[in-house]
Amino acid sequence: MRRIILGAALALLANFLLSPIDATPNTAAALETKTIRTQPALAQINTAAQEFAPTFSPDGKTMVFSSTRGSKYSHLYLSRLVDGKWGAPEPLHSVNSQFNDETPFLSADGKILLFASDRDGSVEIPGAGQTRVSFDIYLAKWDGKTWANPQPVHEINTQWNEKSPALSRDGKYLFFSSWPFGEMKRSRIRMLDLNANGNTIEDLPPHINSGNQETALVPGEDDTRYYFSSRRPGGKGGWDIYQTRFENGVWADAEPVPGNVNTAGNEAFIAVAGGNYFISSTFTPEKQDYDLNIEPVPDLPIAKKPAEENIADLKNLKKNTSIDIRSIYFDFDSARLKQASTPTLNTILTFLKDNPKAEFEIIGHTDLNGDNDYNQTLSEQRAESVRTWLVERGVLEQRLTTSGAGKSKPIVAKRGKPYDEKNRRTEFKLKSEL
Repeated sequence: MRRIILGAALALLANFLLSPIDATPNTAAALETKTIRTQPALAQINTAAQEFAPTFSPDGKTMVFSSTRGSKYSHLYLSRLVDGKWGAPEPLHSVNSQFNDETPFLSADGKILLFASDRDGSVEIPGAGQTRVSFDIYLAKWDGKTWANPQPVHEINTQWNEKSPALSRDGKYLFFSSWPFGEMKRSRIRMLDLNANGNTIEDLPPHINSGNQETALVPGEDDTRYYFSSRRPGGKGGWDIYQTRFENGVWADAEPVPGNVNTAGNEAFIAVAGGNYFISSTFTPEKQDYDLNIEPVPDLPIAKKPAEENIADLKNLKKNTSIDIRSIYFDFDSARLKQASTPTLNTILTFLKDNPKAEFEIIGHTDLNGDNDYNQTLSEQRAESVRTWLVERGVLEQRLTTSGAGKSKPIVAKRGKPYDEKNRRTEFKLKSEL
């Protein structure tokens, strides 16, 4: 049996393929001719290899990051800030394996180190005459001297690749990136509510997971700001860094981080420490190795909430008129409501309690993909899930009816991501006078 190992994560990002970069001396010399932002504070960090995914101790004076220096595999390194400069990195032997160890994240108290690895013990994918090994998430705890005894996080590890773990600052949520083995173009950001009953993992909503290889979400400089990388249209280069907020269960629209964070190259990871951004960047489209870059954190505006969440028009409805709501989310191919739907549903619930005469028909709509009969059934089930949620919270059953339109009434009669998002919706049709 032959064990197939994926190359370092940033090599994959640079080439858009799941294959490692061969950083030969000639390649390194060629890359040195490219224009990058040379910074004395990082002189001992950046090399012709890959340096990426930095994370910091609570005081901002210890950095753990990934690097392929001296190896065909990525490993974790530790550097300390002394007199304004980052010192010579040391391998983190207490957690590194003989295979890939990368995308580290330190918890807000510095006591937990999360990272991804395809070491022995990770989930294997049997194949014809060979065994493929996926990247899984591992957790190591501070033992008073270092982080040690890493253990797999079984709650989220699968035959897919799981990378770029992160914890919210309050410790309530675990985020990670995930995609099927060999299909990084399907990368999305997922979330596990650590306080919920059971092991409920959800994809972040479509205005975050746009289908453009979203990855590496991390908390920002306060309790609600988050950053992630995406190849969505409208950026400066390939992968760019975007910012959003997560408040009361609602994700704000994502916006590119202003200033000099994004370049014509690729920006794949970011962290915030000491009033600065630390970005993993190639700087140019041609450059294939990632270096760390420091940029000051500016005063950032608060991102706007997603437009589809504005359901204030309910109070303006007349009998037999409707409102389309797109911020009610369901699991893929399922009628199960996502947690991200709760703020919108709560707003509707409040409206129904404040307007006891209001009666609605709830109509489910799908996009134009798939079989007619299947979409019809799915749309009916999703409408019923919304009705059940509201009835369980005190709305009288007779005030709400349901139906499904399947894909028979699209807003736009086209297939494709922007059209699919417009067509997938829950319609509330007022059947009474307010």
